[in-house]
Amino acid sequence: TVYTQRKLEVFCKQICTQVNFQSLCYIFGGGFRLNLLSVLMSLNECRQIVHHAEQQLHGLDQCKALEDAKLKITSKLSEDSAKIVLSKLDGTVSGLEAALEVDENDGNDDGSGTLDAINLAADIDLMLAENMTDQGKFEAAEELLTSSRAQFRLVSNDEGEARVLRAFGALRLMQKDVESAERCFRGAAKKFETADCPKETIDTLIMLSSLVSSMPTRFVDSCEFLHQALEVAGDASGMQSKVAEITLKLGAQRVARQLDATERGEDAEFEELETAEDELCLCMEQAEVAQAWRVVCDGSLALSTARMLLGEYGPAL
Repeated sequence: TVYTQRKLEVFCKQICTQVNFQSLCYIFGGGFRLNLLSVLMSLNECRQIVHHAEQQLHGLDQCKALEDAKLKITSKLSEDSAKIVLSKLDGTVSGLEAALEVDENDGNDDGSGTLDAINLAADIDLMLAENMTDQGKFEAAEELLTSSRAQFRLVSNDEGEARVLRAFGALRLMQKDVESAERCFRGAAKKFETADCPKETIDTLIMLSSLVSSMPTRFVDSCEFLHQALEVAGDASGMQSKVAEITLKLGAQRVARQLDATERGEDAEFEELETAEDELCLCMEQAEVAQAWRVVCDGSLALSTARMLLGEYGPAL
């Protein structure tokens, strides 16, 4: 987004002055701004913050830290200067650029501006919602997710909105509404792709594949989601481990289906097994390049099973 491109590094360096230490520990450790982690991890002070959060903040402490941070952000957004910036925002890129210009003219180009506060408030609501979902407080979670999505939309933050949609999907699954969960995950995958977040796009497509793979009539859909993920991984750089992971899922899924068929006394589909064999061979190649040895082991086992079902007992051994 315009916001991210222009204020990425200064935000990371200056945000520590805006909320108390414990709040920041949880925010960074809890996954705050996943797209900024590579920058954060280059800073010694942020590395310590992440470690502290992962080791020491849990449950109620997380919620308390987030609520403290949210109070400070709410105070920031109630200032007169913030209201002027907010008046420029209409959910469009041009509105965001106008708001950013006002924010910078007010001297807020150091990561302490109104747009920073809105993004931070949206992140906090999202993390609180995930915490509420884990606790089974679904009504509270839904309210927080709705608030978070509205704020991300206000500043045209597609990645943030995608994360909210994915969290909505998790909430719907907890509510046993699989159809709504699938719609949310589909929407999240599209938004992640729009935001040019290949890893998040791939992960969400894999989630979709897993969601429908247990439905007997959705095998083709499950494979299609994985093929979409494979296409995204192929277009991005440094994704050998993801390609290996996806092709492992594709091949292993086909093998498991044919193994079930033979256990029911049905004939295996040799064409399907040969496709699985090709996918698993690609999996092994990419996994070795990425040094993903767990995937290599899992791929070897699935490939041996496929060759056994094909009657190739020597290669299977």
